[in-house]
Amino acid sequence: ANFSDDENIVVVSNKHGVAFWNYKNGVKDFELPCENFLGMSKNLENGTGWLAAVSTNSSVEIWNIAKKELRTTLKECTRCDFAVFSPNGSHVAIISHHGANMTIWNVDNGEVVATIPNLYKNVNTAEFTPCGNYIVTLSNRQIIQIRDIHTGESLIKDIAHKDEIKSLHVAPYGNYVIALTEKNRIHIYSTQSGQELVKPIELGVPFKKVFVNTDCTKLIAVGKNAVQVRSFPPLQELLDKYNKDPEHDWSLSEEEKESDEQRFQRILRERYPALTDNDLRFCACLRQNLSSKEIAAMMNISLKGVEAARARIRKKIGLSSSDSLTAFMVGLK
Repeated sequence: ANFSDDENIVVVSNKHGVAFWNYKNGVKDFELPCENFLGMSKNLENGTGWLAAVSTNSSVEIWNIAKKELRTTLKECTRCDFAVFSPNGSHVAIISHHGANMTIWNVDNGEVVATIPNLYKNVNTAEFTPCGNYIVTLSNRQIIQIRDIHTGESLIKDIAHKDEIKSLHVAPYGNYVIALTEKNRIHIYSTQSGQELVKPIELGVPFKKVFVNTDCTKLIAVGKNAVQVRSFPPLQELLDKYNKDPEHDWSLSEEEKESDEQRFQRILRERYPALTDNDLRFCACLRQNLSSKEIAAMMNISLKGVEAARARIRKKIGLSSSDSLTAFMVGLK
């Protein structure tokens, strides 16, 4: 099942085809016989509504869901994995052959715009930039590529990340991408140079996705049990500098790349080696001044477990019961 961007439509697919249901009244709006549901556009502002891509025997069909009519047929398009539409619905990227191939199609005339060469196998996700002229892909959970959809050529040198990436998001203005790694660190790269723009941000606790709000002032991390929102003015300041002097090397040194959270955990490890990884995660929650209830949800433990962890950590670092553990963690330098 898949939801439309405003959650008015839920898409349910099975071996017989795909059905589009109105989520609010529970009425089946439209049904298509097909092999696979590949993807759906956002609700387009030009009055078109939603576009959906479905695969048949040897082609891909683009349907207008609101009008219940076939918009375009993309011929000789086989072994498709998923589809991604551009923001205005004018183009669609079809990823096929187990993530090894990607072709950009013109939705209006059904013709190939570009075939993207030199893709790494296993393209995990793809997203158009807001202008619709470039597409960002993540392959093998580690390699970020940015391509021109008209020529297929790389815009920058491939970004090869040492840690696996579980979420990738293109910022609203398209000038940087945000990667969330399996180690729960956020890395931000320029789409113009591939440089890492700011120090990695240590979340401390697991999250599944990360993105920024429309005016690029807030970072929003979404997890199973929590949502975290952070103010993010330093990024915009750095981007302003970068836009004024793009020839300057704004990449960070290894020392600069160490985030405050990484430095915090390094200091804890060095000074208090008895602390376990779970203890360090707990300390990171305290440093964010989270309540016991929030910590319990973040770490999937009971409130009694939170109090037991507080007592255990106090003992390991030699802090008396009269001193605030949270204040100690916030003030640690």
